[in-house]
Amino acid sequence: MALQSTGDRNRVLAPAALLTALVVFALAVLSRVGGLDRPPFFDELYHLMAGLSWLETGEFRIAEGTYRRAPLYSLITAGLLGLGDGSVALVRFSSTLLGAGLILVLYLWVRSFAGPVAAGLAAAAAIFWPEGIVVSQSVRFYALAGFLFVAGAIAVFVAVERPLSVAARVVLLAVAAAAFWLAAEFTPVILVGLCGLSVWLGLFVIVPALWTRPRGLWMIAGLAALGLAGLAGLWAGGVLAEIWRDFRFAPDWVAEHRNNERFYNDMLLDDYGLLWLLTPVAALVALARQPREALFCLTLFGIALAIHSFAGMKVPRYVYHLLPFLFAIWGMAAGAVAHQAVRLLRETGTDAAAAVHARLAVAPLGLALGAVAALFALQSAAALPEAAKRMLGQFRLADAADWALAAPDIRPLLDEVEVVATPREPYVLWHIGRVDVIADASRLSEVHGAVEFDPDPRTGAPMIGSAEALAAVVGCSRSGIFVAPVEMRPVNAAILAGLESLPATRLSQVEMPPRSGIEVIRWDTDRTVDTAACAPVRAALSDGS
Repeated sequence: MALQSTGDRNRVLAPAALLTALVVFALAVLSRVGGLDRPPFFDELYHLMAGLSWLETGEFRIAEGTYRRAPLYSLITAGLLGLGDGSVALVRFSSTLLGAGLILVLYLWVRSFAGPVAAGLAAAAAIFWPEGIVVSQSVRFYALAGFLFVAGAIAVFVAVERPLSVAARVVLLAVAAAAFWLAAEFTPVILVGLCGLSVWLGLFVIVPALWTRPRGLWMIAGLAALGLAGLAGLWAGGVLAEIWRDFRFAPDWVAEHRNNERFYNDMLLDDYGLLWLLTPVAALVALARQPREALFCLTLFGIALAIHSFAGMKVPRYVYHLLPFLFAIWGMAAGAVAHQAVRLLRETGTDAAAAVHARLAVAPLGLALGAVAALFALQSAAALPEAAKRMLGQFRLADAADWALAAPDIRPLLDEVEVVATPREPYVLWHIGRVDVIADASRLSEVHGAVEFDPDPRTGAPMIGSAEALAAVVGCSRSGIFVAPVEMRPVNAAILAGLESLPATRLSQVEMPPRSGIEVIRWDTDRTVDTAACAPVRAALSDGS
């Protein structure tokens, strides 16, 4: 597609622009490879195990369960694992390329209408984006979904706002629709971004276009009536109630943020400090300089962020597909300020000012100055040092335990005990190979309507979340082990009380390598198991093994 700007030096297909874009892409990739070789973390393991299962069986099996979330991404993971002979780093590198690709798309788009300095600032903010660095080094679908959404949203904007042929508009809109559909297949959080995009299309494209037509007001009223009728139908059919239930749902491990509408505001304030507080000013400056583009970014980002803020489930990665539009606003505003500064220099009429202006007009130098300006703006916020650490691979996404170090000491126990219980079953399945029961109160809350001993559909293992349930497991088995990270002791304390409530049960701490951060508690008993009373418990355990 042709993205034509108001000046020749902003053309994205000009040699200088392409060279600079290549530099931006290379820097983005380099910023996102520091942690590719770290051990897999909790959420990654689901896709990795499902992918390996697909290569072996043609199904997304994990133990006795089936991993049904984002099956297309698990299929992609399987393909990459097969291509790379099981290399986790290769699968992560695909996310790295997609994360860098998002930054490249952002840079080229902003440059097409705001020039190299604004584009360089927007790209620099995206490169030094802590959550973006993590997402771009993970075996998860957020990097792919985010790239598809950002590219699709920009394609919609270009199709609507640029002077293109009908055929070009149709192609762009078709590509955008396909990108949105694919992105939503990976994660439904993309639908929130589509809400922001829809508000922009409705209020600032469709309504103004209809307003100028004969009977335009009636057409607008008719569309509004259709929309209200549709909502009424959804309400009457109970669909809205179901949507609201899912919208407000949050498992126990994030329940503290369910009613915290300031979550994302606080996150951005922690990361960017004064820069985030000045965003309303930046938006006004951007609107004055590039009104159509700024209105698009502001509406999409603002509406979607507001919706996310009232949702029950809140985590930083959920707004991954939205932050690039915030960076675009910052880039536009900073570019406009730089433009005015250069203009003042030119108006002084001095030779020195003219020389400075001539150098600022060179695209690579403009990008370099933009990057320096971005670093300066971020130096007082947490984002820059945090981004630097994450670029070096110094970040953690789950517990800090070294499961690989502990695994050789745990595996021999599998032949000695009847039950393996853990709150961290993906790690135990990956490193050790067997889980009989998931002992974690939060896990029950992740499955709607789940009760004690219901199977986790992902692994098939029964879930328990109380001391009484663990006591039932211990009382109905002659031996077992509870395996968990040491740092989870406070969380596990309530459920572990079930180990101490049974008579004639010997508890012992199995020695583990101190640096592993793993603890193993073993139980043994010589008493006779009440076969009749334990039948339901033993049936649940056998179903999950």
